[in-house]
Amino acid sequence: MRTQVFVAAVFMSIVGSGCAVQSGANGQNDESSAEAEGAISTGRTSFVSIRHDTRKCISPLCGGFWIRDLDSSAAETYVSGLDFSLSGLDAAGQQTVLEADQLVLRGKLGPIETRFNTRPLMVTIAYRGMPGVVADMKGTFFKVAERSPVRECFTAPCNNVIGTELNTNTKHDLTRLAVDGVGGAFADVSWLSSRVFDHGAIVTGTIANGSHFPGGYESVLTATQVFVRVPEKQVACPVFKLAACPAGQVRTYMRDQDRCQHPAACVKPGICPMFMPACGEGYQLASWSSGTNACKAFACDPSFTY
Repeated sequence: MRTQVFVAAVFMSIVGSGCAVQSGANGQNDESSAEAEGAISTGRTSFVSIRHDTRKCISPLCGGFWIRDLDSSAAETYVSGLDFSLSGLDAAGQQTVLEADQLVLRGKLGPIETRFNTRPLMVTIAYRGMPGVVADMKGTFFKVAERSPVRECFTAPCNNVIGTELNTNTKHDLTRLAVDGVGGAFADVSWLSSRVFDHGAIVTGTIANGSHFPGGYESVLTATQVFVRVPEKQVACPVFKLAACPAGQVRTYMRDQDRCQHPAACVKPGICPMFMPACGEGYQLASWSSGTNACKAFACDPSFTY
């Protein structure tokens, strides 16, 4: 009997020492207060950032994740784990998500676990950032789309891009999106832009004035990170039946925004630089013959997107 009392006392001491489930800075766990503060709840899905809980105590009270609504002042909420049952992700897709350097999830709080009063995050969509890129996860996050219908302008700049802040629906008129440099010097800018405009990728970055034109300054969203939806949908590239190039010439190619190689011209090989880039960790090298001398063109593509 004394042993049972002692174990119960130790357990209560551990819970009382800071390992109790929390939903924000004040340790609130009331769902109605979460709704009032605009924090994630069981009633709606939300875009969230995520970080591991490194506290040491009894699972699931510790060792789960801290999540925070993006583009919001809401405090972090503790979740005991990630439930992918609503996401449609298979085991390989879930592993791709969990290996991410930076991650954005869309989801809602799951049912309460009555013994310890914790909840999982029910993940509906996952977005993985470009490997090796470290962006401020407390910055502003956007979905970006082209304006429809297009605005007719008589003088530049013409703001035909709309950036919408996540979770708030605050909209910004933009001239253009700049993704140059996200993922390194050999990142495929055309592919990155296409993921954002055509495939629902998320960007974080800053809006500032660009070049000055007769109608005023450009409004440019410069991305510091691009989060691609997992899994990346592979495009079936066309297959071409080509006649052989004339003697002494070789075929060159152009790579489109979906990373498909299309035949260009037959050219005579010329002098090319003896150079091959080394892609960073998490990337793989792609190459194809290009240009007037059939020199190699290169791109470093995120490995997780293949």
